[in-house]
Amino acid sequence: EIASILRSIKSGTDSIELDSDEKCRVLEGSARLRDALFGMIPVGTKEGRTLIAIWDIKEFGFTRQRIGESYFYIAMIINQFDLIFIPDAKSSLEDADLLLEVLGTNWDYQISDTKEGARGNSVRGFYLYNSDRVRLSGAIHQINLDPLGNLSERNQWNLFVTGFRVVGGEPISLLTCRLPGGRDAESAALRRQYVMSILSVLDTNKLQRWTKNLILIGDFNFESGTDDESAILLNEAGFVGVTPSRTATVLPGLRRERFFARLSVDFCPFEDVISGVFNPFDSIFREKDAQTYSSYLLDDYNGSKDIADPAYQRKYFKHPWRKNQISDHFPTWFAIEHQAPGSDDPG
Repeated sequence: EIASILRSIKSGTDSIELDSDEKCRVLEGSARLRDALFGMIPVGTKEGRTLIAIWDIKEFGFTRQRIGESYFYIAMIINQFDLIFIPDAKSSLEDADLLLEVLGTNWDYQISDTKEGARGNSVRGFYLYNSDRVRLSGAIHQINLDPLGNLSERNQWNLFVTGFRVVGGEPISLLTCRLPGGRDAESAALRRQYVMSILSVLDTNKLQRWTKNLILIGDFNFESGTDDESAILLNEAGFVGVTPSRTATVLPGLRRERFFARLSVDFCPFEDVISGVFNPFDSIFREKDAQTYSSYLLDDYNGSKDIADPAYQRKYFKHPWRKNQISDHFPTWFAIEHQAPGSDDPG
């Protein structure tokens, strides 16, 4: 699969052309990225693991600032996982199509409809998955929170439970969640109301049939202390929070869960779950690379500062230019481990 991406770099795609200098630079950057990925993130289903990630790729489907080089790097990162959820994808599918050209025919996607209006900001939930490892099961269900109240109207996403089947393994379902932010008691109470409503919907017979293995994925915005009660509610319902072992993006006081999983005995227990956060800027668009991209910065900048000044150019490269190329968020991931046939019941 990586070989397919490398071939795309060398030959280009239908939509992305690289000149000889760009090809050399992308091949060098991809080699550093590959080494970093292999050093941190394990191989997926070949070892009985399924790697699931969430990555808020900045302005996915919207920005015009992203250069062709960046799509190859994004594809290299995505290729390390089996299934990845991209929240806040915009209405255009242009970025998705560009990525699929690089990733190859074994990759596909499933999208939700956009949530219209001021609260929805025309964003959609977006799954990318490697169909050699994971496939859609055919089960997709939109959740209506609190039909007698207004929680669904206040939520920025349409909430969907989407079913997948791990090739050679058990079915899993993912529910996209986005709870409102805020550090005050009123915001925490609203998040608790969301959690209670989600659990109530999941408890219905209609959903119990195909949520045997369920993962809540998204932005919970839980605060330490004020949201502990919401986390306990999820724990009491059988969900285990996955806390990435490394993160550079979490704010002080913010709980770090990006996933809550409720899995059957077909999967290994979560005591030693493998998880993490990957920082691509250790390998690509490094601070010391600013001069390499000087021509792009000069062409792109439309502010009032002197972009020709090397000091300001380095500052602009670090923020926001390189974040607009990749993202201002890092991919967060974890692995679910499938029980070997004949292994003891962990329960």
